[in-house]
Amino acid sequence: MPDGAPAGPGGSPASRSGSLSPATRDRLRRALLGLAADTLSGPDGLAARLRAALDGKPLTTLSLPLDTGAATETIPAHLRRAATTRHPHCAFPRCDQPSTVCDIHHITPRSRGGPTSLPNLVPLCAFHHLTAIHRWGWTLTLHSDGTTTATSPDGQRTLHSHSPPGHDPPSRAA
Repeated sequence: MPDGAPAGPGGSPASRSGSLSPATRDRLRRALLGLAADTLSGPDGLAARLRAALDGKPLTTLSLPLDTGAATETIPAHLRRAATTRHPHCAFPRCDQPSTVCDIHHITPRSRGGPTSLPNLVPLCAFHHLTAIHRWGWTLTLHSDGTTTATSPDGQRTLHSHSPPGHDPPSRAA
């Protein structure tokens, strides 16, 4: 071993950064991703075990992907259930129509490549979906905490939902 070369495990010289070929790095990346997917997915995977620990709560059903999918005209039932579970009411700020009577709206339209996946879907009542969004041109933004922001076509008016869905502040006692 040359003088000054650090010893790695087993006494061999430590590998230098970039010593793997691009093809080897790609194979290693794919192998690691495959192992991660195997660990998390399937009936014996970590995700299934976590759902089972919920002891019969709504999320203990068959695992279906929520974050991938090509744009489709119809919303699969499992994505509709997930979107309406996340938003029990119309996702347009200040609307209290129950999500069970709402349409499921693609935030990024299918025509612009928006996927049919949970992060791109929200329930909207017929008025807010067909009139406010599609006729008048309002836009809706879904934030990572589940809150939404509606912006008028001219950008002059903005409406915010102020708490995550299903976590409305308690009403004040009179």
